[in-house]
This record gives sequence, structure tokens and C-alpha cells, in this order.
Amino acid sequence: MVQMRVGLLRGAMYMMKSRGPRFLRELLILLFLRLARELTYLARRVCSAQVVQSPLDLIFLMDASSAIGSYYFIRMRLLASQLVDYFDVDGGVVRIAAGSYSYTVRSYFNLRSYRTAASVSSAIRTRSYLGSYADTAAALAFVRTRMLTASAGDRSNVSNVIVIFTDGPSSKPFEARVSHQNSFLFILY
Repeated sequence: MVQMRVGLLRGAMYMMKSRGPRFLRELLILLFLRLARELTYLARRVCSAQVVQSPLDLIFLMDASSAIGSYYFIRMRLLASQLVDYFDVDGGVVRIAAGSYSYTVRSYFNLRSYRTAASVSSAIRTRSYLGSYADTAAALAFVRTRMLTASAGDRSNVSNVIVIFTDGPSSKPFEARVSHQNSFLFILY
């Protein structure tokens, strides 16, 4: 698997020289989608055995900027809604919130909103694309101040995991941090 990725990256560098940066961007998005499939596979193997016993507050944050585009935003929504099935939402062990960001941040629903995996998946799949530029720092500040609060359903004795689906690192890396007790940040790009 590692050799395949190295080969793909070498091919990408060669193709970038001959076809330009737009091609590389599209190729990297395709690599992201392949990584997403691998993560789904791993989630099936790992989560079925461990998540039931591990309380968790999980927040999906999706980049809805014009750099992503509506097609890939729909793919991110689909991936996030499929990942919900691998967590024990129905039993109350895992709570899930979701939102998107571009020039503004939208909270789709907070950690208290839905109690079943089916309702969480449905709520994620019905959200709309925003467009414009991405402000990851503002999105993480929103998560810190509005979504990771007791009134929004955050449990103080449970770990928080924030998964960001985006096309690249933040343009303001020092501002783009969570800095919240018991929080872990995973960025998929």
C-alpha cells in the first residue's frame, strides 16, 4: 500500500510538470477520496470492537468553500454520514455534531440534537454548499466557543474529537487550533 502511494505521488509530480497545478489539485482530491475509503474500511474494523465501550463527543466540520467545489462537498457529506453508522449513537455512548464553513460558519446541529444514527446521517446529507473562501481559524473558534459547551451538549468527562474535511492546511495555522480540554483534532485533506 505504501509503495502504491509513493508511485502515485511520483506520477503526480511528473503530471504536474506536464499538465499544471490544476491537474495536481484534482489528483490530490482523488487521493483524498481514496484515503476516505480506507478510513471507512478501518472504521469498520476498529469501531465495531471498541467504540461501544468508548464514550465520545464527535464533531464533523466540512469545508464548503469554492476551493472544494459543490461536487466534492457532496462527497464529504456522504462520507461523514456513512461514518456515523460505525459509532454507537443510538445507545448514547457517542454524540455527534456537524457543521460547515467557508466565509461563515454554519452549525448544522449540536451534540444534543439527535439521538439516533439514522437521524444524524440524514441531517448531514441534507446540508447545502456555501462557496466563497475558507476561514478555518474562524471555524475552529466557532467550535471552541459554541459547539464545545455544556449548553450545546458537550460532556466534560468525555473526550472530544473534531474531524475537519478540507482541501489543505489553514492559511492562519496559529489561529487554527482547538485548545479545549480533552479535545483531539484530525484534519483530512
